[in-house]
Amino acid sequence: MPHSDSPVYGLSRPTIDETRAALAAVSGHGGTASWQQLLSASGLTGTETDVASLERLLATMTATGGVTAQCARAQTIRLVCHTRLSAVREMVSA
Repeated sequence: MPHSDSPVYGLSRPTIDETRAALAAVSGHGGTASWQQLLSASGLTGTETDVASLERLLATMTATGGVTAQCARAQTIRLVCHTRLSAVREMVSA
């Protein structure tokens, strides 16, 4: 399925920055050290903007378990919805 960066039907594709903010919001603390551990385990710097890097981060977060995995699941749902809605938009526009 296509990966579009533009919002579709009001839903934007999640980013690594938004994932960091979401994790900080649900973890109850800044989580800078744990965020750096997640990035390191994913082989990322945190500045990536591509979907493959986001998916790798989300897989690492899922494997971590607990609230981190729940946050990853929420971001994964958002990513899948955005991807599928982008495909629908393309089909309707064709």
